[in-house]
Amino acid sequence: MALVAALATSALYFHRSAAMDDPSLHPPRQLQIALGQTVREFIQVNRLPIKDGHVDAPDRNNYGVALDVIADTGPIIFGDHWIAPMILIGTQRIDLPAGRTLFIDQEAGRIKSFSFTPNAKAQPLPETNRLVKPLLDWFLTHGWTPKVANSVTFALTDDDADFKRSGAKILAQLNDGQGNLVELTVTNLAKIPSQVSYLLVPAPPRPVHLVPVYVIDIGFYWADRNDLSYGDLIFPRRIFVHGSKDQILRLRPWVDDPDWTPQQHGMVDLGGTGEARRWSLPAR
Repeated sequence: MALVAALATSALYFHRSAAMDDPSLHPPRQLQIALGQTVREFIQVNRLPIKDGHVDAPDRNNYGVALDVIADTGPIIFGDHWIAPMILIGTQRIDLPAGRTLFIDQEAGRIKSFSFTPNAKAQPLPETNRLVKPLLDWFLTHGWTPKVANSVTFALTDDDADFKRSGAKILAQLNDGQGNLVELTVTNLAKIPSQVSYLLVPAPPRPVHLVPVYVIDIGFYWADRNDLSYGDLIFPRRIFVHGSKDQILRLRPWVDDPDWTPQQHGMVDLGGTGEARRWSLPAR
């Protein structure tokens, strides 16, 4: 779900950029990010401001995070910016080419996955292939191995069956040996939806591409992303603050106290597993 949303977000901003001042004409902003990192640390290490206003309102000059708008399970989206990401996974540092969008999937204030679209604009397939190959070569020569043997695609053609069927092609899914995953996807921009359901800004007109153009998406997935369910942290903290697991909590409490647990606050575990795990407030 996060990958689909990220691809659609990328397409929206690639469409929009043609009609607005292009941020890629200026030096990129470096953002350091790590799998499993707390949002608090991500904000601090990058010296990001806290953003006021609606999270979906695009602002190319503001890299702030709207802590009082983003939900406890909501994405952090840097859309239509110009970003040079420095990615830390274990002992590895990965510097990617600058690109427009960074889509961060966080839960309870911890980064579970993120995806990035390198390049300043969508490109015809030959240029896309020329960018993809060195990316794949880097991962394959730094200990990352295919999730499925012989499943890496180094070059694509416009007639690829996946493009005709869905508009997207997964080139590679690679593991680092510690359970972390990277996934490289190429999408035909003309095939992606022109509007994303959770973005409230009007959709720009869809351009008519005489020649198909493509967007690269690089997704990173934390090895421990599925270790905790909503019933372990999200629901009990909502109950602790609001008295109901169904009333959404915003991101700010998880940034203020990223190590919060129900046990340390005296909540009573009533049993159950996963999302069915039940909690009660501590006795007064």
